[in-house]
Amino acid sequence: MPSDPGFAAGLTVGISTLGARADGIVLPPPEPSVFYDILVQRPGAASSLEGLYADLCAGRDDVRVLPLDGQGVAASRNAALDAARTPYLLFGDDDVTLDLAGVRRLWAVLRDDPALAVVTGRRTGPVPARYAGQGHSLRLWNTAKTATPEILLRVAPVRAAGVRFDTGFGIGAPHPLGDEYVFLADALKAGLKGRFEPIAIGDHPDDSTGTDWSDPVLLRARLAVLRRVFGPLAGPMRLAFALKNRHRLKDAYGGTVGGVLGFALGRVPDSR
Repeated sequence: MPSDPGFAAGLTVGISTLGARADGIVLPPPEPSVFYDILVQRPGAASSLEGLYADLCAGRDDVRVLPLDGQGVAASRNAALDAARTPYLLFGDDDVTLDLAGVRRLWAVLRDDPALAVVTGRRTGPVPARYAGQGHSLRLWNTAKTATPEILLRVAPVRAAGVRFDTGFGIGAPHPLGDEYVFLADALKAGLKGRFEPIAIGDHPDDSTGTDWSDPVLLRARLAVLRRVFGPLAGPMRLAFALKNRHRLKDAYGGTVGGVLGFALGRVPDSR
């Protein structure tokens, strides 16, 4: 593994992966000031760490492979935030193909505005309709559809504010979605400023977990996210959320009215 050159400037892409999925990671060619941390949970399930070092790090001092204990994608994101050696960090996934030209454009938005701590971009592939929108400031009510590999942040203010991913949320956690929304909500509540720009920074070929509206486990997770983010205001927010997503809730609850009422009351249908 290459020695740590102690980078003082640039952008780290912290790519979270799990077990044998690490074997499929393909990195872009090296570019100045862009570095990669590959965070591997369950490293024993990969073909071999030596093989990963050989495949990903050979001839490159811009790549580190970091085996992690524990589980859960939120824990991996926290490890990426702790390990970053540069002032800027972009979260990545092992199945996202990066568009480095787009990454640099989004990075420039953050660099050019010292008041910003976080910027979010967009993916291509199966993505929510909000990506047709214009750039805007991040608020609690407009960040819920953000995916973690769309989050690029300034490391120092996020660390200073003590903002972390809540390990109760996300894949591998009791509530297997919403980790990125909870993270952004905590950042905004801590006084950090963020902005969305409709800049494509990578392609994700598959639907995300959040597209499934029929699984009772995911419905409970959505309710838990609203409680976590809005606290005493979770009730009104459940109603607003249910009205906005009434067509998605229809099948799970056996009808549009039942879906709105059931979700607003915090009820989840039995597993089918």
